[in-house]
Amino acid sequence: MLHLSSAVLCRIIKDHLPEGLGMPGWCEPMTLEQYQNRAFDRPRLVLGNLLHRDKYTSERRPALGSWTISGSSVIIAVEPMTSRQTQREIPDWILDDTASVSNQIVLKQEVLEHFLGKRVRPRRRWWFAG
Repeated sequence: MLHLSSAVLCRIIKDHLPEGLGMPGWCEPMTLEQYQNRAFDRPRLVLGNLLHRDKYTSERRPALGSWTISGSSVIIAVEPMTSRQTQREIPDWILDDTASVSNQIVLKQEVLEHFLGKRVRPRRRWWFAG
């Protein structure tokens, strides 16, 4: 339905453009999948920043600004003053809101990985024997 309606709108815009003026770059038919991908760009960026591999810790309760994996959950420690705002940036189906408290945001690992399109795991450490 979205593709059909956006195609109709594009035709209407094209028919009413002044002579010699080309279609704007943003004016193109869009599928639901394309719309959803664009709509979730910001949450993916936010999660990518929060879950950077350099911020991983193996501590059970991560320090502010770091994250860990516990069972099937990913726990991110954030500033208490920004916790609610950060949670609003994350799609609700990824959040485990019953486990998220004060400065810890808990995410469902499997759902998170599906949303991001990649595995969430700690940075590999390379040990060299010398």
